[in-house]
Amino acid sequence: MIEVLSKKMLGERYSRAIKSVIIAFTVYIGLDSLEYKLNISTNVFLFSTFFFVVGVMIQALSSDDNAQYLKGFFSMPFEKNKVNTEYCTIMGMYILTARASLLFAVYFAFASPDVISVLMLILNFIFACLASMIIFAFLKTKFWISAITFIAGVAVAFLVNTNIYGIIIYAILTIAVIFPVMHIDPYRFMKNKTSKIKISSKTKSNHFLIQKYLLRYIFSNKSFTINSLVLIAFGC
Repeated sequence: MIEVLSKKMLGERYSRAIKSVIIAFTVYIGLDSLEYKLNISTNVFLFSTFFFVVGVMIQALSSDDNAQYLKGFFSMPFEKNKVNTEYCTIMGMYILTARASLLFAVYFAFASPDVISVLMLILNFIFACLASMIIFAFLKTKFWISAITFIAGVAVAFLVNTNIYGIIIYAILTIAVIFPVMHIDPYRFMKNKTSKIKISSKTKSNHFLIQKYLLRYIFSNKSFTINSLVLIAFGC
């Protein structure tokens, strides 16, 4: 799976990923040459990164191209305990190179973070990719799992301290979510256009439904995510 999907998402011999990284590095060099630095809070950027990665990851997971690919892949024998981690790895590499590389380029050019902050950003990115798999897998069936995962990621980003204990916390969280991702039914990642969510008015209040669809809108709307990041950046 990893070989075929990597060609699709990252290009032949990672050509598309390399091109994106070169562009991001060029942007970084250009911005860094301005010698203009901003005091950007690490916690704010951790939140921005988590929010951004979850948004674009879920958008990528729900794309029609990936649905067709998974449909073909699942028609052949596959190892159930490996497919989720391989899928997450490729999608994470795609998000990092094609989507998040420019975001990191701007941050590193203007913020000049220390080693502790960089390590926390790396772990936060990995955690966000894994959390996105859980959020997407249960979004339509067990929404409370998706909601708790998302809220936990946001809470940690805002509350964690930028020190060695923060790195330990993110490392523990990242390891903790690997096992649930490995045991998710791979068929949950297939986009089923014909499936409909049945909601009982007796068990779910209108207030809960509003929150539910609002979060779904946030996860699926790319422009909302990008605009929010821009506002956060200016707010710093």
